This record gives sequence, structure tokens and C-alpha cells, in this order.
Amino acid sequence: TKISGDFATIDWSKGPYFVKTETDVAGGTTYSLITTSQLLSVPYALYAANSQPGPKGDKGEQGLPGAAGTKGDKGDKGETGATGAQGPAGADGQGGVTTAGSDIAIAGTGTVADPYIVSSKIYTIGLWPELGGYVFKISADGRHGLVAETQDQSVASSWYLAQDSISNPLNHSTNGQKFMDWRLPTKYELNEMYLQKGAIGGFANFYYWSSTEFDLTNAWLQYFYDGFQSSSYKDNYRTYVRSVRAF
Repeated sequence: TKISGDFATIDWSKGPYFVKTETDVAGGTTYSLITTSQLLSVPYALYAANSQPGPKGDKGEQGLPGAAGTKGDKGDKGETGATGAQGPAGADGQGGVTTAGSDIAIAGTGTVADPYIVSSKIYTIGLWPELGGYVFKISADGRHGLVAETQDQSVASSWYLAQDSISNPLNHSTNGQKFMDWRLPTKYELNEMYLQKGAIGGFANFYYWSSTEFDLTNAWLQYFYDGFQSSSYKDNYRTYVRSVRAF
């Protein structure tokens, strides 16, 4: 029975070591020395304990791959990288579908290099169906003027009922029916129409009412045979009516 110590901790190179044997034949604790024996080391064991390691052996063959390990936890999100350089500017987009309305002209393609230019349409003296008739008077820039209907609105009307005849769409040409702002021409405008009666067309060689009053009971009219202007009773119903409108 080991009373104390550990054989594994003995440094055999620092011997000698001895084993002492004592015995009490009566089975008590009064021991008598029987023998003492030296413990001798095995020479090879001492050599192995103190010798230098030998040369490294050859590398062995690679073993079989081990089983795949379990997937590790997801790593932390990395920091946001630096902002990259700005790319080149894209081409200009088309500015949508644009349609010119009445009396409007549109130029350009709607880009920075070629922007839309919206302006009033430029007109000249002549027939313009989109304006309802014949343009006989024009402004200096060609954007405004007067249009004459291409047919009479009445062949027998008093001055009082002339505007009523003009207001009826059935008394107008197809192009004239597109508008509702027709009116009697002034004395000056009526004479301008007479000067271009051949181009405007549809006039009779008879009297036409103007909107200009002569006095309380008379108004100016014009004879379209020779252009003579005179006055007549407003209730004279045997007079023609031709309307105009401004744009």
C-alpha cells in the first residue's frame, strides 16, 4: 500500500534510489529491518529520457477528409463602402406627347439642346378652314386678324335681326359652324371685305349690313356692286348679312 509520493514523479537519472523492507511478524507496527535493496535503472530508459530527438521522418500520406463541420454563425455586417464616382449624365428624355391646339405652333423636340417652343401660329391673307373662313385682315406679326364667312347668313334681314341670323349654326358653312363668336362687321370692316369680295367669294351684288349705326333709326350698309356706302332704316328687311370673327 502506497503511503505517500508517486512513482511517476521519480527522476531516475538522479539516483541511486533504494527500497527498504521492514516487517512486524506479529502484525503490529513494531517493524524490524529485514533488507535494503538498490533500485537499478534500465540503461535504455535513461538514454531515451536524456537523448536528443532524432531526425524528422518523411511526411505520411494524407488521411481521409474528415466530416464537414457544422455551419458557423453569420458574421457581423461589414461597414458601408465608400461612395463611387458619379457616372456620366444620361441623354435627355423626350418631354412627353405634345399636340398643338388651335392657333398654336410647336417647334423643337423637348430636350435641353432643342427645347419646345410654343407660340401663336403665323397666318397670312387667304382661306384658313381651321379659323372658319377667309382671313382678310391680318396684324403685323401675323398672329391676329379678322375672318370672313365664305357664305351669307341671310339674304333678307332687318338690322335688328341680323345678329340672330348669324347666331344660327345652320346659316354657316361647315368650317364656320366650328365657331360661335361670329358678328356683324363694322362699316370699316365691311368695306375691307368688299375690296376682297372676289377672293372671299359668295357675295351678291346687293346691300350688306354693317354693325355701325348712323343714328337712332338708321345703320350703315354697303352696296357690293360698286362699293358705295350709305345708311338705311334699321327695319329694312331686304338686306344681306355676312359675318366676321376675330382671332
